[in-house]
Parts: sequence; C-alpha cells; structure tokens
Amino acid sequence: MKINWVAPHFYPETGGVETHVKQISNQLIERGHEVLVHTSAQTVNKKTLHPTGELGDIKIKRYEPSLNRGFYLCLWKPDIREGDLVAMEGYPSLTNDYVRRKYSTDFPLVIYAQGVVLPVTGFAALAKRIYDATSGVKTLKKANRIIAMTELEKNWCREKGIDIKKISIIPNGVFDEAFNKYDTQIAKEKYGLDDYMLFIGRMYHEKSPTHLVRALASLHDDFKELGVIFIGPDQGEAAKVKAVSKELGLEKRVVYAGQVSEKEKYELLAGCKFFALPSQHESQGIVFVEAWAQKKAVIGTKVGGVPYIIEDGETGLLYNHGDLESLTKHIKFFLENPDRAKAIGEKGFEIASREWRWKNVIDRIEKLYNECVAEFKKKA
Repeated sequence: MKINWVAPHFYPETGGVETHVKQISNQLIERGHEVLVHTSAQTVNKKTLHPTGELGDIKIKRYEPSLNRGFYLCLWKPDIREGDLVAMEGYPSLTNDYVRRKYSTDFPLVIYAQGVVLPVTGFAALAKRIYDATSGVKTLKKANRIIAMTELEKNWCREKGIDIKKISIIPNGVFDEAFNKYDTQIAKEKYGLDDYMLFIGRMYHEKSPTHLVRALASLHDDFKELGVIFIGPDQGEAAKVKAVSKELGLEKRVVYAGQVSEKEKYELLAGCKFFALPSQHESQGIVFVEAWAQKKAVIGTKVGGVPYIIEDGETGLLYNHGDLESLTKHIKFFLENPDRAKAIGEKGFEIASREWRWKNVIDRIEKLYNECVAEFKKKA
C-alpha cells in the first residue's frame, strides 16, 4: 500500500504529532508499505526547510505555506498524485480542509482526530467555534474513517453529528523496549539524586512544569532527599523552572536534563519514585503508559484524554489542573505509602502490556487502512 500522510509539521521538527507520524510510518514500512509525508516547509520558528527529504525510509515533501497566521490560519497545499490512501494528522487544519475538497473523490481519507477537543478560551475559543461550523466538521464528516485516541474525541464527534460507525478508538502505542529492565542508578550517577519524581514532555507553559517545583517546595522538610528531573525539548519553560528553583532554594534538587536518548529516558523511569505530568491539556498522554511499562505509579490532571487512560486510585492519581495543594497531597501519598504506589504501578503495567504495545496498535491501524481502501474501491 502507498500511503500519503499529511502532517502540519514533521522532521526535523519534534513533538507529539511528529513522533506519532514517525512511529506509525516506520512500522508500516517494516510491513512492506510505502509512506510519503507531506508537510509544511516552514518550521514553528519560521525557518524554511528543503522541499524534499528523508527520515530513514520515510519520504518527505515540504510545501511553502500560502497562509501562516497561527494555529487556525495556516494553509499549504499538498500535491498528491498517486497512492492508495491519504491519512491526515490532527485537527484543526485548513490544509486538511483543502485535501478534503481536492482529493476526496480520488483517495480514501483517514483523519487522526487529535485536537478536536482543545482547552481554548477567548479569541481562540471563538476561532475554533467558527472553524468547526464552517469547515472542520465538514471535513470530518467527509472522511472515510476517523481514528480517535480516546472516548473523549469520539464523544465530541458524536455530538457534532458525525457517524460513529466510522470512528475507531486506536491509542498511541509503546515499543517493547519500554518494558525492558534498566539501570536504576543513572540519576544518582549523573545528577546526584537518589530519590526523584520524573517529568517527561515539552518544556512548554501548557505542561506546567513549574507546578512540580512549587509542589516540591510545599513538602517543606518532610522529604529533603526528594528531587524532580525534567526531560524533554525546551520551548520556553526551562528558564522559568530554573528561576523558580532558585527562588525556592531548590537548585540542587531540580534538574533539567534536556532531550535524552530513549535508553536514558527508560533508565530515568526505572529509577524514579513515580511519574507526574501537571499538564493543562493532554489529548492522550502516552508518557503515562511508558511509566506503567516500568511499573511506576503516575499522577495526572483531569484534562483532555487523561481521565480516559488513568483510573483514579487504581492506575494512578488525578487532580484538577492548577490545584497545587492536591498535587502536593498526591506526591506525599506515594512517598508515605510505597506499597500502594507499587501496587498502582503494577496494575498499570498489566494494562500497558495487554493493550498498548505497538504491535497490537499497528495491527489495528493496518486492518483499518486495508478496509478503508477496499470499501473506497468498491464504491468507486
């Protein structure tokens, strides 16, 4: 099968969408399929990339935007000439709307529905309502299949009158390597921390990394040895984390490790006390599953798709975003009840092993793609 994948940004850009496209593409290629990613030639930082490229066996075509005025007002026009299927990553996207108008009679269309539910306010909320009403929902209705990551996205589509029979819930996956045993002493050897909680994600204001520093300070002298390690690309918050750490006298207990290898990420997960992600929004939160793969208890916020992944009190602890008192209580609970934290991590491990391994996820995606192509040909 020849798959055209339309994504807002791709390599060398990094982030959740880019990783999602890369991981699925590589595994489909391993199964004998071809993948061509169509993406913007302009980076988030307004740099212009070469019009063609490769990432391993993934082919890349990049296009200059004809409109680039922010999240809802970005448009570039992919030139799709051959293939069996077009997959589109994310919502909202004027580019997806263009693909729907130009190619819906030529190729079956599959949309990954990340972004249909966003925590936006003010002008952004108005812009989304206008986009939903004028174009976005039309594109979803025209798609041959929709892939949602959680029930949250599926429920939103149902409320918009989209046929739920064409919606499949298929989450991200984790590789088998995530379940291996790793050295648990890397943090002590490299960063001087014996006991620490771990954060994995973009250092971006929406992820609220400073909340963990303030929660750590709220423990006062009860757990003097506990630290926090942040790993992930910096998008403006690393300096704030360092400033807050200095303000609170926690410089030696707060580490920003930057971007690390997959091996070091799993080593840090293996050695941490527990994992915490205080985000303002998460479509899914695959990092919680990676933590479960190392049998770690997790703390998350009641936002986006997170409550559809974490069962509060059973596979992790949830709290309302911004409630630092509750976050601090959850941290203290895991520290004071290590047996309970261990049991929570082990239950998460059972679920991750059964439902979230990439092989099982790709099986479902490949089956959906094949069905979609067969149905389209039959109708044609």
